[in-house]
Amino acid sequence: MCQECHGLLRRPYSVLRSGLANRAGRQAHAGEMAPRASSPTRTSDPGPAPLLLAGRTGDLLAPWRASYEVTHRKHPRDRGGGAALLEPVLRPRPTPRPIAAEPVPEEEGLKYREFLGKLDFHRSLPFRRKMKRQLTTLATAVVVLLGFGPVSASAAVVNFSVISSDVTVTGNTAVATASISASAREQVEEYKVCVSPYSGGALDFSKRTNVYVNTAAQGGTSYTSASKTFANGTYQYAPCVLNDGVWYVLGGTPYKTFTVPQATPPPASVTFTENSLSATVNGTSVTVNGNIKASSSVTVQEVGIFATHTDGTVYDIAKQINVVVPTTGLALTGTMTVKPGTYTYALFVGYNNTWPDMPDKSFTVSGTTTPPTSRAPVGNLPGWTQNMVQDFDTAASTGTGTGSFMSTYANSWQPYDDAGIYWPRALINAHDGMMDINLDGDRGAAGVFGPPNRAWGHLYGRYSIRFKAVDAEGNGTAMMVWPASDYWPDGEIDFPEGPLDGYFNIYHHPTPCDDDDGDPVPHCGSSDSLTNIATFEDWHVATTEWTPTSVKYYVDGTLVKTVTHDIPTTNHRWTIQVAPDRSNAQSGHLLIDWVTSYTYTP
Repeated sequence: MCQECHGLLRRPYSVLRSGLANRAGRQAHAGEMAPRASSPTRTSDPGPAPLLLAGRTGDLLAPWRASYEVTHRKHPRDRGGGAALLEPVLRPRPTPRPIAAEPVPEEEGLKYREFLGKLDFHRSLPFRRKMKRQLTTLATAVVVLLGFGPVSASAAVVNFSVISSDVTVTGNTAVATASISASAREQVEEYKVCVSPYSGGALDFSKRTNVYVNTAAQGGTSYTSASKTFANGTYQYAPCVLNDGVWYVLGGTPYKTFTVPQATPPPASVTFTENSLSATVNGTSVTVNGNIKASSSVTVQEVGIFATHTDGTVYDIAKQINVVVPTTGLALTGTMTVKPGTYTYALFVGYNNTWPDMPDKSFTVSGTTTPPTSRAPVGNLPGWTQNMVQDFDTAASTGTGTGSFMSTYANSWQPYDDAGIYWPRALINAHDGMMDINLDGDRGAAGVFGPPNRAWGHLYGRYSIRFKAVDAEGNGTAMMVWPASDYWPDGEIDFPEGPLDGYFNIYHHPTPCDDDDGDPVPHCGSSDSLTNIATFEDWHVATTEWTPTSVKYYVDGTLVKTVTHDIPTTNHRWTIQVAPDRSNAQSGHLLIDWVTSYTYTP
């Protein structure tokens, strides 16, 4: 991937790697392929024996043999004279492998979820690491296909093990230490000690980033956290790593525990008092400010400001966990986009597993100033037949049940699975004629626009989207036309892409070409881009037109760039990915007014 893409997001890597070993469970598979006798000419060679994994049968390399063939060419050390010195060469077969245009079957769900959990390469790992992994796996396939000896079935699998872990508690502070190892030296995005599996990471100890985990023979890799303050109580913990966009909690269950005692007996009676509380409404955006004090300075489980709609919907607009409420007061503030209606709101505080009642106030959200006034264009265009138009007129909640966004808009939105960094079902709702990706600073959302029968793969298309970011500092998005094959060299079209608190860009990525010998040379083409076009924080319409001869980019109806080289020629899908781009990402919103797409009909 290019360096100019701001390190925002990364797409799914090729199916090449998953064909050799299923990494979903991080379990090594036993068994090796027995070596076969060499053949001097290979003219009657039946090919390598099938690569068998424990518990599975069949030749897992069959798809490669269907796509590649072994030929020979003159070896560089052949200086002439005598018998010719040849070397084997792996070439693509003339017939291209088919590319599925249908959604992934249910029985392939495990592999598909594996892809979805590893989408954050653009942000989390250098491009050279991704290519190293793909080339390593391809080299393994080449070795097997050419018959260069046995290959372990678990060669592509990396397993992590705990050598030791401990938490030292002093008063109400704790320090974690750990040592882990990997079956093969592996660079991971994050390494830390996780606390309480359902805390959402709020209680975790400090992290190490982009660290190599050594093998046991190399002594493993150690970890010592910064000191962290905890409320009194008992906590579960375990070392954990983020690898290829997927979290792995190590050590098995039950998890180890540590206990933070009450340093001194709690005051006989601690009372909490509201110093101030206010709410400011702007359209559907609400900003709350408050201040709360305690009669004695104490550490509380949680404290914040919540609002409750008359229909029962609750919003935690401001919230802090495991903090000290002093006698002088603790300031709280937060901003959130909510649906129209009347709300009661109040401070809340959790102390010693009790939540004292606090006085409440009310505010009303009319939503009259914010809802967009434009509508998606309806009707065919010259050379284009409209296949989907969506204005998000029906209000819908998060989740998966009746009335949820996922069920209400199933004919125009196909979400990724909730996994890794992407949780579309938990974050996406619809209100005021808008699709609202309600970012929480820790997670993002991703999915594919279009009707189910073509969303996951189609050739050529026109795509338009009207969007605006609100209070989304530290988050980024990539709206793209991505290969249905999940093979990046098939061509990638990114527009708009960039940080949601900055400007969006165009990145037109290259497709491969051949060298003088006809061998594939990935990324041979030249990339093209246009940066700092306009801000995400204003309403804009981005349109991409992909035809056999060009890709055209429009902003608010004005053509800003045309690319005529490296035009993708395989099935692609129109995808949106949005997620935290920095460690200090804030909660915010990516609002989508409408979307529409067209089929190419010249």
